[in-house]
Amino acid sequence: TAGWDALSEEGGAAHGLTGEAHFLAALLAQLCPDESEALALASLIEHCEARKPARRDQEGRFIPLSEQDPTLWDIDLIDSAEARLRQAMTLGRPGRYGLEAALQSVHAERRVTGRTNWRAAAGLYDALVQLDTAGFGAWVARASAHGEAFGLEAALEQLADLETSGQDYQPFWAALGHWSAAAGNREAARTAFERAAALSGDPAVRRHLLSRAETF
Repeated sequence: TAGWDALSEEGGAAHGLTGEAHFLAALLAQLCPDESEALALASLIEHCEARKPARRDQEGRFIPLSEQDPTLWDIDLIDSAEARLRQAMTLGRPGRYGLEAALQSVHAERRVTGRTNWRAAAGLYDALVQLDTAGFGAWVARASAHGEAFGLEAALEQLADLETSGQDYQPFWAALGHWSAAAGNREAARTAFERAAALSGDPAVRRHLLSRAETF
């Protein structure tokens, strides 16, 4: 993810990494056509790479996934990602990359349907966090998916359970800010967005989070 985080830093050390990751994942899938997770990893990266044109606006401002214009997503990359995912799913029970690619597929459906199937996303996150390879970020994203699918109380309850481990994790504070704002807790929202901004290494993301904090 370092490459996508560096989109606002043209010429930086991480800039261009996503293209290299895409190339290597596609090569791995070609060399290992019967390996479900190799195909799923290529699908995952292609889905994420497809959204690169929509991640920043013309002024370089960060655009969160929920606010991105799906018409800017690369349809050829999405089609390739979907084909790889379908092939991966025929090879056995999905692992971490299979579930993560399936989650990206759920988001990609918004280009066609105009909406995100949050219940499907929540179910996939439920499966993902049961894997030993799932990181802390999966638990934070699961909380938000459950909030979207089942109501803000579900998100806030899960985030409260994660707070001890999330002290230095920027996405945790961004999620807490979002759901605190949804609950009408302006002070908690401002504090969380400010904490998230302080933990962000991406100037565009930091400005976005500070602008959210300033609304409260």
